[in-house]
This record gives sequence, structure tokens and C-alpha cells, in this order.
Amino acid sequence: LVGCASLIPELTCDLLEAMQADDLSRARRINDLIWPVKEAVYGAGEPSGDAHARMKEGMAIRGLFRSALVRPPVLRPSAEEVAQMRAALAASGVGSVSL
Repeated sequence: LVGCASLIPELTCDLLEAMQADDLSRARRINDLIWPVKEAVYGAGEPSGDAHARMKEGMAIRGLFRSALVRPPVLRPSAEEVAQMRAALAASGVGSVSL
């Protein structure tokens, strides 16, 4: 899940802080926010070109990347995968950023 740390760094830091404080109930709540994002990126299996394309899409949705462009042979995520990423990010509460 190290890749997700670049997509949702605030939740990753929050989770680390909760674990360091031994606040397991808070850690579980944060994990519940992270899980759908992780599934949107990696739910189809181990990291692959497809997972990288979904990660780039998430980064672009958040405003962390200007473009989610991928190069062949990697294919852009489907409309359904993009919708899943948008929904997961919205539910996580991280919002967009302006760099």
C-alpha cells in the first residue's frame, strides 16, 4: 500500500499517528476510509500496469497530476474504474488539492 501513500498521504499519516498513539478505534475508522481507495487502485490484483494507470487516474482526479496519460501498451482505466476511483476518493474525504 505504499503507492496509496502518494495518492492519500493525509490518511496514511493519520493512520500512522493513530497506530503510534495506540488508538486502534481511530486507526480502524481511518482504515475504513483507505480501504475503498486501495480497492479502486489494486482491487483487480497485484500491482501491474493497470494498477499504475488507476493510480495515475486517482492522482489526476485529486489534482496531484495534471494528466493521467498512460502510454501503450498500458490502457487507460475504463469509465467504470474511473467512477469507482472518484467515488472512493469522495467517500474518503480527502478532496482535491491545488499545486
